[in-house]
Amino acid sequence: MKRLITIPLAVVLCLPFGMAAAGDEAETIKQAVLAPQEAGWARHDFKTYMSQWADKAQIVIARGEKPGKYDTVFNRKQIEATRQLLMQDKPAQNHKITFANVKVTVDGNEAELRLRSTLAVGEDYQIADEIFQLRKTSTGWKVQVNRGWLIKAKFGKAVITYDADTWKKLDEDADQLLKSDRRGDKTVQALLLAFRFQEAHALAKKITVRKDVTAADWAQRGQAAMDAGDAGDAVAAFRQALKLDKNAAVPPFARK
Repeated sequence: MKRLITIPLAVVLCLPFGMAAAGDEAETIKQAVLAPQEAGWARHDFKTYMSQWADKAQIVIARGEKPGKYDTVFNRKQIEATRQLLMQDKPAQNHKITFANVKVTVDGNEAELRLRSTLAVGEDYQIADEIFQLRKTSTGWKVQVNRGWLIKAKFGKAVITYDADTWKKLDEDADQLLKSDRRGDKTVQALLLAFRFQEAHALAKKITVRKDVTAADWAQRGQAAMDAGDAGDAVAAFRQALKLDKNAAVPPFARK
């Protein structure tokens, strides 16, 4: 998620008849997640966005609901550092986020919220399923773990449905390039597409110590660093890209 605009939230929460108290609690939990998410991604209100997270919160960027070897885990410091960079500027007007299929389950002081989020940037979009695990604290409900995985995306004319076959093909492409791509820059891109962010970041670091390093190599390292949760390395890499080429393709925050 990157640059979004404010939109009305059209979210329906279905609860069994006769569960008013549980319904009230579920509504509180829903607002504890959706309001900060909307504030952060739609209005770049970083402070409100961070209010949802517990001190030891984690975001898991995944390929599916079940744990996998390519899961990328951000701790709270990484969440804060990466999101602060992404939310520095005002969101563009052609970006928006919506939520659907919102379901809340409450079990004492523990709760789970599931939803489907759609991030649209003009005609392009990314659709993801997400799970938020929450705990009730003295300051309200706080997110302990947020796990999300892509379902479908559109980039230009390409529409991708993310299923087992898609991930298999992306892995095959990356693994083939690991064997044949001597320079490595094409491999980094393939690893990023396969959500193998730690591998991509490690390889990008190796490429940027080459004598023939380019601005594009540094920009690619910056993107890999952001995806891997290393905000500090991302900023440093993007600035190196700009030193070599003031027109390098870097995010707006890198030009400040």
